[in-house]
Amino acid sequence: LLGRDPVFAKAVTVPRLLALAEFLLGRGMLLSQLLGTIRGPGGGNLGLHADNSWFPEPFPAWEIMCTACWVTDEFTEEHGATMIIPGTHKQKRHPPKDVRKSLEGAQAIVAPKGSICLWDGSVWHGNYARKTPGERVVLHTTYTRLGMQPIDDYSHLGDAWLEQNSSELRGLLGRDLFFHSTTETSGQTDQEKLRHTYRMVHGPQGY
Repeated sequence: LLGRDPVFAKAVTVPRLLALAEFLLGRGMLLSQLLGTIRGPGGGNLGLHADNSWFPEPFPAWEIMCTACWVTDEFTEEHGATMIIPGTHKQKRHPPKDVRKSLEGAQAIVAPKGSICLWDGSVWHGNYARKTPGERVVLHTTYTRLGMQPIDDYSHLGDAWLEQNSSELRGLLGRDLFFHSTTETSGQTDQEKLRHTYRMVHGPQGY
């Protein structure tokens, strides 16, 4: 979305939002993702998860990332608001299967239109299905620490060069991971690469 309309550049640089993100992530943080989601009535729930999806547990004591959601339609459980389980950021792990099934302790974020809801990458959250007419429209803005990236840029090495080398080297360069697979025209990540990335972190069966 960044670059499609000036409003998005303004949204990711709101001073109060940047102050909160810098408090969690330190100076020099990076914009990791800018994503819009639209869900109509009866849409499926987004399963309970922590945004630190690409890291094994236990998570570090310091925060890796944080996500801010712009509430463009009032957040209530009936409207399909984000659900969270308060206090789970202290557990520094992914939600276990029994909690993902029971949703014990989950509650809806209740917020008026125009609010910003922000949580760090350790918080267990998902969303409720919308039960009211209309659409749930949310702008998700994710920031990450500056150290989570390669130092060297190997993007100039194309497929022809990779074919002359081992599959291990392709893996080291991250060519099969879903990062950077979103483009201005695609609008979403490469789903096969997304599944592959999950398997790399959590094993064939997921977490």
